[in-house]
Amino acid sequence: MPWVTVYALALPVLVTGLAWALRRQMSHMTAMVLAMSLGTAAGLWAGSAAVVLGLGDLWDAALLGAGVGAGFGIGAGLSGGLSPTLDGGLGGVMGGMMGAMLAAMAPGRATAALRASTALLSAVAVLVVLLLVREAGAHEVRSAVRSRWLLLALVVVAGLILGAAMGVI
Repeated sequence: MPWVTVYALALPVLVTGLAWALRRQMSHMTAMVLAMSLGTAAGLWAGSAAVVLGLGDLWDAALLGAGVGAGFGIGAGLSGGLSPTLDGGLGGVMGGMMGAMLAAMAPGRATAALRASTALLSAVAVLVVLLLVREAGAHEVRSAVRSRWLLLALVVVAGLILGAAMGVI
C-alpha cells in the first residue's frame, strides 16, 4: 500500500509540473480539461484510499478525498488562469466524495475500488500528457522535462510527498 500511495500522489504532481512548464503553449480549454480531469481522478483515488485505510468514517473519508482532489485540481488549474482553477477544484471535490461513497458502498470490494481508481488516475495522467504533447509539441515537452528548474521542483515535491506518505502509512 505505501508504494501505491506514493505513486498515486506523485503522478498528479509530475503532470501538474509539466503543465505548469508548458503553460504558455497551452490553450484555455486544455487547461480546463487538465485541471478537471486530474482533480477528479485524484479525488476519486484519495476518497477510496481513505475508506480502505480506515481514516475515520465516511464523512471524514469524503472530506479527505475532496481536499486532496481539490488541491490537485486547483494546482493544475493555476497553469491556465481563474476558470480552470475553479473547475479543477470543483472536479476534485466531486471526485473525492464519489470515491469515498463508492468504496464505502461495497465494503468487501473497497480494495478493488482503490485499484480501479489508481488505474483511472494513471490513465488520466497518460491522456493529459498526450494532450500536452499534441498541444505544445513533442520538442517543447522534451525541453520542459529537461529543464533544471522543473526537475528540481519535481524532485523536491516528490520527496515531500514520499516523506508525508511514509509518515502517514
